[in-house]
Amino acid sequence: MSRGRFVCGNTCPRGAFFDRILRHFSQGKKIPGFLKDKRFRLSVFFFVFGMFIVQASQSPFTAEHFGHIFWMMCTATTMLAIFLGLFFSRRTWCTFCPVGTFISFVGKDNHSLTIDKNLCVSCRLCEKACPLNINITKDRESGILSDNDCLKCRECVAACPKRALGSLEMREDLFLSKLAEKLDQDSAKTYSHADVWK
Repeated sequence: MSRGRFVCGNTCPRGAFFDRILRHFSQGKKIPGFLKDKRFRLSVFFFVFGMFIVQASQSPFTAEHFGHIFWMMCTATTMLAIFLGLFFSRRTWCTFCPVGTFISFVGKDNHSLTIDKNLCVSCRLCEKACPLNINITKDRESGILSDNDCLKCRECVAACPKRALGSLEMREDLFLSKLAEKLDQDSAKTYSHADVWK
């Protein structure tokens, strides 16, 4: 939960299918706004889990019955996800996925995307690359993305021509790598001077 929807963007098998296969067939149109609406998402959340509980509680309550209900719901939601992904963004389902909605509303994101306002030119290429069509540039001044639905897929980072996007971890890694490089250079100079005085 501390990494927000990282699991959605990097370890979800359904999401991997969207990214690796469905993206080649998707028209990539903008996701309809109502699918991102909080009320709609909560309605889907309670409907899906409510149906699951009702169906699973029916007798006989066996592992086979439970598994059957689970796979029926997975199949139905996957078919819906593929249908939406063909016309809109491949990850349209992820905007109102019950699991993703739960993580977005309950989880605390300590690994937010960072935005360097001095480098950002508001070209919005990052938003075009984002599979959830997140409005990234609205947080340009604050420097930290406030949208909890960020999947941490880093497609926006790769799309930014100015390298204005990153994360605290990425910036720390860059700082440490540059520091290590400088120390290596200083060390090499020290040895070079030592050789002169031999």
